Amino acid sequence: MLIPFTYYSNDSLSVSTGNPYLKPEKFLNIELNYSYKKRYNFISASVSYNKNSDLHGINTYIDNNNIMHEKYDNISYSDIYRAYIYTNLVIFRGKLDYQFWDFY
Repeated sequence: MLIPFTYYSNDSLSVSTGNPYLKPEKFLNIELNYSYKKRYNFISASVSYNKNSDLHGINTYIDNNNIMHEKYDNISYSDIYRAYIYTNLVIFRGKLDYQFWDFY
């Protein structure tokens, strides 16, 4: 990916070039959690932010001679926001006596 040389395929219809100016991918992840438990009930809330920059990818194009050119480049970024709520609420506590089948 970083080597600046050009590679020609055996069929002469594909050319791949490295990119010495390729930047490293960067990731930033922040998460905040809160959990609460009282007796048999439980609740948890979470918010998070993820930022990804300088993501690597391949730029591809076909020239006028029908030769495909590929070059690695920093092509993308993303910002992701998330929020979660988990809960476990006990509505009925006690012994349940259900019988799903009988054998005689």
